[in-house]
Amino acid sequence: MTLPEPPTASTSASASASTGPDQFAAALLALGHRLGLSTAGARALRVHGSGIYLLPDEQIVVRLADATDENRDRWHTALRVTSWLTGQRFPTVEPAFPAVMDLDHMVASLWRYLPDAASGSPAPVTVLGALLRQLHRLPDPPFALPDARPLARLAHAITMDAARTIPVLSAPDRAYLAERMACAGAAYAALDFPLGRGLIHNDAHTGNLLADQRHPQGYVLGDWDSVCWGPREIDLAQRGTPGNRFGLTEDQRREFSLAYGYDLVEWAGWPVVRELRELHSLAAYLRAAPHKPPARAELRLRLDSLIRGDRAQSWTVIQ
Repeated sequence: MTLPEPPTASTSASASASTGPDQFAAALLALGHRLGLSTAGARALRVHGSGIYLLPDEQIVVRLADATDENRDRWHTALRVTSWLTGQRFPTVEPAFPAVMDLDHMVASLWRYLPDAASGSPAPVTVLGALLRQLHRLPDPPFALPDARPLARLAHAITMDAARTIPVLSAPDRAYLAERMACAGAAYAALDFPLGRGLIHNDAHTGNLLADQRHPQGYVLGDWDSVCWGPREIDLAQRGTPGNRFGLTEDQRREFSLAYGYDLVEWAGWPVVRELRELHSLAAYLRAAPHKPPARAELRLRLDSLIRGDRAQSWTVIQ
């Protein structure tokens, strides 16, 4: 990838409203100058709400996002948690720099590069189940974690979109989501969680498994941006509930559950956590929609299928 030139004064005003590839690229160049890192041949791994880039000469992955207190706090927590997990011998990605970097309107975290599962054969669901079982059996970390707030990211994205000059969501869309979020939030607050609460990954799916043959399973768990303290059932929702929208078969769901040691469908609350994860998934697409047409189209598809109650409609992950 050839990095674009930093945005000019004429484009900087729109950057604050909708961060896109040009702004991420400018921040990446600034980070390289600050830390003496080569950005030659930098390759975008994902530009979707946040920007994730590989620096091939350094074998470092840089994650970039708007310089908000929320992003700064999330990434500080991710660095602290993964450093602690490494000490616990848990298979995790490892920081390449110990602190969150503040740049012009951006924050950055740096990670040691590992290929994702998609670069080879897909990671089996049994690996994810086994790693989550190991994670949930660890002692509590010796520091506080933020509490799980399943719909906070979507609520923030909706507020941000409403402030845009041309919002992505219509007024009826916002009203529909507000009602559905209120119902899901009330149902969540009323649940009892048989697996208890503890450190949870909070975005556990096979796409976040990275190949690493130094560990017995052959993979590590990455993308700790959402790590928090919450019900362990949340970590099982994406692969452990029926009616998966991303092509997971019922046999694979059962394999995942067997590897973890608990089948989520034995618990009456599973439809609620599935609903929360599906609503949460809209947030990243809503943030990316103004500058990324495929994300905008996928957001519309997901929202329309929710409105219709169509569980047969497949959803696609847009990188």
